[in-house]
Amino acid sequence: MFSFKNFRRIFLPLLIVLVVLFFVVTVHKSWSSGIPWYDYLRYSGNLTPEERQYLEDHPIRLASDITAPPISYYDEEKGSYDGLIVDYMNALSIELETSIEISMYPFYDLVEALRAGDVDAVDMFPSASRAVEFDLTLPMYKLKTLLIYPPDIEGDFRTNLSGKKVVVPEGDLANEFVANLYNSSGLKPPELITVNSTYAVFEALLEGRAEIGIGDEAVIYSFWKEFDEDSGGKYRLEMLYEKDVVFGINKDNPLLLSILNKGILQLKRKDILDKAQQKWFGLSQSIQGEKPPIDLIVGGGVGIIIISLVSYYWNYSLKQRVEETTADLLSMQSNLRQIMDHLGTALIICDEKGLIVESNTTTSRLLDLPKEVYLNANYQSFDTLRTLLTPAWQEGETPRKVDHKGKRFSITKRLFFQEQQWRNLFIIEDIGERELLEERLRQESKMVAIGQLSAGFAHEIRNPLGIIRNGLFLLKKKEQSSIIDLMEESMSRINALISHMLDISRVNHDEARSTDVVDLIESLLLLYESPLKTLAISVELESPDVCEWPFYVESLKTIFLNLLDNSIDALEKVDRKRILKISCISDEKEYSFVIHDNGVGIPADSIEYIFHPFYTSKPESSGTGLGLYVAYNEAKNLGGDLRAESFDGEGTRFTLKIEKRK
Repeated sequence: MFSFKNFRRIFLPLLIVLVVLFFVVTVHKSWSSGIPWYDYLRYSGNLTPEERQYLEDHPIRLASDITAPPISYYDEEKGSYDGLIVDYMNALSIELETSIEISMYPFYDLVEALRAGDVDAVDMFPSASRAVEFDLTLPMYKLKTLLIYPPDIEGDFRTNLSGKKVVVPEGDLANEFVANLYNSSGLKPPELITVNSTYAVFEALLEGRAEIGIGDEAVIYSFWKEFDEDSGGKYRLEMLYEKDVVFGINKDNPLLLSILNKGILQLKRKDILDKAQQKWFGLSQSIQGEKPPIDLIVGGGVGIIIISLVSYYWNYSLKQRVEETTADLLSMQSNLRQIMDHLGTALIICDEKGLIVESNTTTSRLLDLPKEVYLNANYQSFDTLRTLLTPAWQEGETPRKVDHKGKRFSITKRLFFQEQQWRNLFIIEDIGERELLEERLRQESKMVAIGQLSAGFAHEIRNPLGIIRNGLFLLKKKEQSSIIDLMEESMSRINALISHMLDISRVNHDEARSTDVVDLIESLLLLYESPLKTLAISVELESPDVCEWPFYVESLKTIFLNLLDNSIDALEKVDRKRILKISCISDEKEYSFVIHDNGVGIPADSIEYIFHPFYTSKPESSGTGLGLYVAYNEAKNLGGDLRAESFDGEGTRFTLKIEKRK
């Protein structure tokens, strides 16, 4: 159910994260575009209907410096304006979907034309004084201004310029920049000589009218080879400053300012400047986008603050959730403790030295001692625990059965790692009643098997009885010959059958004893002699030379009876040669018994259920569904495992594995 608590936990942090991501992406893109992030957001949209109408009514007139190749100049061969800024203005025309009129003047006249309203915008370096007079757009690119001076002048350039004759293009920002260098400096300012172009700067230097020249890097390099040859390599270059190039427009024209800014931003996104730069400068880095450090620092600071707030809120939310989860865990721990204390099974945890570190209430009832008495004590200090736990201490995780004070217990050890050391969990269960029930179930299973064998058993007894009856008839006639031997053999056969039947049906308390498994299996096969002969089942028994193995015999009998019964039923339903293979194998770790028949097999969708109680594929009058269930549980009680492999129509293999114990 939705609630404000869920909103505060899930949706509010998500909303904050989305806002932060949006801000980070915006800052990153604005950084890449070389503009402040707030201007990036402001001019990222499309042109408004009002701006569209302005473009329809007022075609844009852009102007540039005609004396600044390859940035802007007049190409006499083409008879038209050309240069990087011309390509840029043409791209801007396409982006804004409007015509742009391009004109060019010497820079000083260019600014005058803007003031007079003859043009709408002019490319220029921004400055404080220009920002007062004009509105300035977003930066298009960044351009370096260089000093041209002879190498014999040493020291920083402000000292070098002091008192020197410096030639500068008229109206260039360098005039204002140099003048500001000497305000309140105590140094004598240079004598500035203005000319109408950068080319004229070189002429003034060659003619000796000036000692140092100033010009834009891109323009200087367009004339540098010729100048360097004419001057005999006398001059070198040093950067004076590096600034944005923007469009300046007259004040009180906010629509044009917004239109140009949106167009410039779109061109930045499409890397138009980089493509134009490759055309005019190859791989030179003379022209590049500006990344305003102050705006980035502010934006980054705001981002850090937002991220810090989100982190604080997130940590607060996590803390709340940790507290709630801790409370839930404590509640679960309390519930788990109550469950453990109400179990009928005693649970004891000991460390590697045998010290008791934890237990449940059932352990106290078993020892008839309060928990405080035995906790942190060695289990061997208590007779009951020493008797019960010692047999299992060195064993694996196989359950051990121990008799103590007239009761029978099952002790299982589990090893686990806790607090940087191994712990031993002992599970002590009173299995007296359970074993009684298992014994009854085992007996019922055997009686079911005997009931199913009874018809064949009666047939096997009737044959030797017939021989005895005929022998008595012949004795009456005094025709003895070998009749007495036949009668004795028949009586022995009857006696053996009855002995095996009584041995199987007798209620025996199961106990481990040395057992010849081959004799055991052969005695069980004798009971099935009639159906084996009737169905012409070929029995192959494979075993090692020595088969005296320690087993709980009654459990083993129950398992084999049910498996043999199941295999004979499966073989009865096939027409091919019937084969029953039984193998007994022993290695260092375990005993293995395999009973393999080539009967009808078990369908793939049924094999996972065959060990479930009351599951049977036999007719209702022929099976109880408990045989394989009992066999499986007896295998588990022996510390082993019973598995079945089968293919429908091809036969079944049952494998019984029992782990060897010390």
